Amino acid sequence: RSDEAKPQTIPSRQRNNPPTQPTKTQLKLGFNEQRELDALPNTIEDLESEQQELFDLMGDPELYKKERADIIGMNDRLDELKRLLTAAYGRWEYLEQLQLNSTNNRLSGIKSDSNTN
Repeated sequence: RSDEAKPQTIPSRQRNNPPTQPTKTQLKLGFNEQRELDALPNTIEDLESEQQELFDLMGDPELYKKERADIIGMNDRLDELKRLLTAAYGRWEYLEQLQLNSTNNRLSGIKSDSNTN
């Protein structure tokens, strides 16, 4: 009879304790993300400078006397710069928000720790 399945019982100490709430995941910038965040303003500035230079070049009527391939290449580069800038601004916003969330989580943890004392 010892081979028969016994009903599983939960020890009384587990039955009386409510389940603990899962801890908040600490979202924090890693080393590489922090370096990326620090470098993004310069990257964006460089991309915007190049974009402005191309705008200035394409505003010059002399450009249109050159090879058509040069004009198309500049136009393609402008499109690429627009895409790169959009991606860089999006990434910058994401990393800034991640950093802000980490700071807020850390501060709210400090607040709740001081409230329990």
